[in-house]
Amino acid sequence: MKQALLVLNQGLRFLLELCVFAAWAAWGAQLGQGGVARIALGFMAALLVIVVWALCVAPRARVTPPLPAWILIQLAIFAIAVTGLAAAGHALLALVLALLLALNSAALFLLGDSRDRLRAGAE
Repeated sequence: MKQALLVLNQGLRFLLELCVFAAWAAWGAQLGQGGVARIALGFMAALLVIVVWALCVAPRARVTPPLPAWILIQLAIFAIAVTGLAAAGHALLALVLALLLALNSAALFLLGDSRDRLRAGAE
């Protein structure tokens, strides 16, 4: 049962990460003036967060920051995604995303996710 819950929460985490990338794109797009600028800023914002995530946070990240930095990077990415989503006019979606991210992070920690550096300590 615990293994099934862990796999379910890992899958949910992946979907939430995709939502975070989309939220960054929505935030970037709302900063632009005109169609091309909106598309470009949305794309660049999403690309920026995907690169940072892949380099520093993802399970197979190339860079292994110290644990406090790893936590702060995730918090910053999540906070900007939620704030940007709200600023783009999607306050309810931002609230739902924030709640799901918090609940999922807690569930992964409590279930002992093997990728959870809070359990294993900084590598």
